[in-house]
Amino acid sequence: MDIIKISDLIGQQIEEIRFLYTPETHEKYSIQSCYTFIKLSNKRIVKIPLFYSDDFIIMSPENISYFQNSFENGSKITHNAAKLIFGETIVDILFNYRGNEWDDFPPFIKLTNGYYLSEVQYAPNGIPVGPILFDEEKFQKEKQRRAGIGIDIWSYSFNKDKLQ
Repeated sequence: MDIIKISDLIGQQIEEIRFLYTPETHEKYSIQSCYTFIKLSNKRIVKIPLFYSDDFIIMSPENISYFQNSFENGSKITHNAAKLIFGETIVDILFNYRGNEWDDFPPFIKLTNGYYLSEVQYAPNGIPVGPILFDEEKFQKEKQRRAGIGIDIWSYSFNKDKLQ
Protein backbone atom coordinates (compact mmCIF):
# COMPACT_ATOMS: atom_id res chain seq x y z
CA MET A 1 0.00 0.00 0.00
CA ASP A 2 1.27 3.42 -0.93
CA ILE A 3 1.37 6.29 1.57
CA ILE A 4 1.18 9.97 0.66
CA LYS A 5 3.09 12.20 3.05
CA ILE A 6 2.57 15.93 3.53
CA SER A 7 6.05 16.43 2.06
CA ASP A 8 4.83 14.64 -1.11
CA LEU A 9 2.31 17.44 -1.71
CA ILE A 10 4.95 20.18 -1.75
CA GLY A 11 6.06 20.77 -5.33
CA GLN A 12 2.97 19.14 -6.86
CA GLN A 13 1.02 21.08 -9.45
CA ILE A 14 -2.75 21.38 -9.06
CA GLU A 15 -4.55 20.05 -12.10
CA GLU A 16 -8.16 20.48 -10.95
CA ILE A 17 -10.27 21.05 -7.85
CA ARG A 18 -13.78 19.92 -7.04
CA PHE A 19 -15.83 20.04 -3.89
CA LEU A 20 -18.48 17.75 -2.44
CA TYR A 21 -21.29 19.59 -0.67
CA THR A 22 -23.76 18.04 1.78
CA PRO A 23 -26.70 20.30 2.69
CA GLU A 24 -28.12 20.77 6.12
CA THR A 25 -31.02 18.47 6.99
CA HIS A 26 -34.03 19.12 9.19
CA GLU A 27 -32.50 17.22 12.09
CA LYS A 28 -32.01 19.23 15.27
CA TYR A 29 -28.21 19.61 15.17
CA SER A 30 -27.63 19.28 11.43
CA ILE A 31 -25.10 21.51 9.68
CA GLN A 32 -23.98 21.73 6.07
CA SER A 33 -20.59 20.34 5.13
CA CYS A 34 -18.18 20.52 2.23
CA TYR A 35 -14.90 18.80 1.38
CA THR A 36 -12.45 19.95 -1.26
CA PHE A 37 -10.70 17.38 -3.45
CA ILE A 38 -7.52 18.24 -5.35
CA LYS A 39 -6.33 16.40 -8.46
CA LEU A 40 -2.56 16.72 -8.62
CA SER A 41 -0.34 16.64 -11.69
CA ASN A 42 0.69 13.08 -10.74
CA LYS A 43 -3.05 12.20 -11.19
CA ARG A 44 -3.57 11.45 -7.49
CA ILE A 45 -6.62 12.87 -5.80
CA VAL A 46 -6.33 14.12 -2.22
CA LYS A 47 -8.39 16.27 0.06
CA ILE A 48 -7.13 19.27 1.98
CA PRO A 49 -5.36 17.87 5.04
CA LEU A 50 -6.85 18.94 8.36
CA PHE A 51 -3.73 18.51 10.45
CA TYR A 52 -0.12 17.51 10.05
CA SER A 53 0.57 13.80 10.01
CA ASP A 54 3.63 12.28 8.43
CA ASP A 55 1.44 9.57 6.91
CA PHE A 56 -1.16 11.90 5.40
CA ILE A 57 -3.12 9.36 3.36
CA ILE A 58 -2.79 5.60 3.13
CA MET A 59 -3.70 4.86 -0.47
CA SER A 60 -5.67 1.68 0.12
CA PRO A 61 -8.03 0.56 -2.65
CA GLU A 62 -10.94 1.82 -0.51
CA ASN A 63 -9.38 5.28 -0.08
CA ILE A 64 -8.49 5.55 -3.76
CA SER A 65 -12.08 4.65 -4.68
CA TYR A 66 -13.50 7.13 -2.14
CA PHE A 67 -11.34 10.02 -3.42
CA GLN A 68 -12.03 9.17 -7.07
CA ASN A 69 -15.81 8.93 -6.56
CA SER A 70 -15.90 12.09 -4.44
CA PHE A 71 -13.94 13.97 -7.10
CA GLU A 72 -16.07 12.69 -9.98
CA ASN A 73 -19.31 13.53 -8.15
CA GLY A 74 -18.03 16.87 -6.87
CA SER A 75 -18.89 20.31 -8.16
CA LYS A 76 -16.45 22.34 -10.21
CA ILE A 77 -15.12 25.63 -8.88
CA THR A 78 -15.84 28.87 -10.75
CA HIS A 79 -13.92 29.72 -13.90
CA ASN A 80 -12.32 32.77 -12.25
CA ALA A 81 -11.10 30.72 -9.28
CA ALA A 82 -9.87 27.96 -11.59
CA LYS A 83 -7.70 30.47 -13.49
CA LEU A 84 -5.95 31.34 -10.21
CA ILE A 85 -5.47 27.75 -9.02
CA PHE A 86 -5.13 25.27 -11.90
CA GLY A 87 -1.53 24.85 -12.99
CA GLU A 88 -0.15 26.40 -9.80
CA THR A 89 2.32 24.50 -7.65
CA ILE A 90 1.94 23.85 -3.93
CA VAL A 91 4.87 25.59 -2.20
CA ASP A 92 3.83 25.21 1.45
CA ILE A 93 1.03 24.10 3.74
CA LEU A 94 0.26 26.24 6.77
CA PHE A 95 -1.39 24.45 9.69
CA ASN A 96 -3.36 25.89 12.61
CA TYR A 97 -2.10 25.33 16.14
CA ARG A 98 -3.35 26.38 19.55
CA GLY A 99 -0.29 26.14 21.76
CA ASN A 100 1.46 22.94 20.70
CA GLU A 101 -1.69 21.12 19.58
CA TRP A 102 -3.33 21.30 16.19
CA ASP A 103 -6.59 23.16 15.86
CA ASP A 104 -9.36 21.97 13.55
CA PHE A 105 -9.39 24.99 11.23
CA PRO A 106 -8.42 23.70 7.77
CA PRO A 107 -4.88 24.72 6.75
CA PHE A 108 -3.84 27.08 4.00
CA ILE A 109 -2.15 25.69 0.91
CA LYS A 110 0.25 28.31 -0.43
CA LEU A 111 0.54 28.42 -4.22
CA THR A 112 3.33 29.70 -6.47
CA ASN A 113 1.27 32.74 -7.49
CA GLY A 114 1.03 33.91 -3.85
CA TYR A 115 -2.58 32.82 -3.29
CA TYR A 116 -3.65 30.56 -0.43
CA LEU A 117 -6.23 27.79 -0.87
CA SER A 118 -8.29 26.68 2.13
CA GLU A 119 -11.85 25.62 2.83
CA VAL A 120 -14.75 26.02 5.20
CA GLN A 121 -15.85 22.47 6.01
CA TYR A 122 -18.84 22.98 8.32
CA ALA A 123 -21.28 25.79 8.99
CA PRO A 124 -24.92 26.38 9.80
CA ASN A 125 -27.25 27.16 6.92
CA GLY A 126 -26.69 30.66 5.56
CA ILE A 127 -22.92 30.67 6.09
CA PRO A 128 -20.94 29.65 2.98
CA VAL A 129 -18.96 26.40 2.99
CA GLY A 130 -16.49 25.15 0.43
CA PRO A 131 -13.11 26.02 -1.02
CA ILE A 132 -11.89 29.54 -0.38
CA LEU A 133 -9.03 31.46 -1.95
CA PHE A 134 -7.08 34.19 -0.13
CA ASP A 135 -4.74 36.75 -1.65
CA GLU A 136 -1.84 37.87 0.57
CA GLU A 137 -3.78 40.76 2.13
CA LYS A 138 -6.81 38.62 3.01
CA PHE A 139 -4.52 35.86 4.30
CA GLN A 140 -2.74 38.29 6.64
CA LYS A 141 -6.10 39.56 7.94
CA GLU A 142 -7.30 36.00 8.56
CA LYS A 143 -4.00 35.16 10.24
CA GLN A 144 -4.47 38.16 12.59
CA ARG A 145 -8.07 37.17 13.28
CA ARG A 146 -7.02 33.65 14.23
CA ALA A 147 -4.15 34.98 16.38
CA GLY A 148 -6.80 36.97 18.26
CA ILE A 149 -8.48 33.71 19.28
CA GLY A 150 -5.23 32.00 20.21
CA ILE A 151 -4.44 30.18 16.97
CA ASP A 152 -0.98 30.31 15.43
CA ILE A 153 -0.37 29.40 11.81
CA TRP A 154 2.72 27.24 11.31
CA SER A 155 4.40 26.69 7.98
CA TYR A 156 5.13 23.05 7.20
CA SER A 157 8.26 24.03 5.27
CA PHE A 158 9.75 26.00 8.18
CA ASN A 159 8.39 24.04 11.16
CA LYS A 160 8.57 20.35 10.18
CA ASP A 161 10.38 19.54 13.41
CA LYS A 162 7.74 21.28 15.61
CA LEU A 163 4.63 19.88 13.97
CA GLN A 164 3.05 16.93 15.76
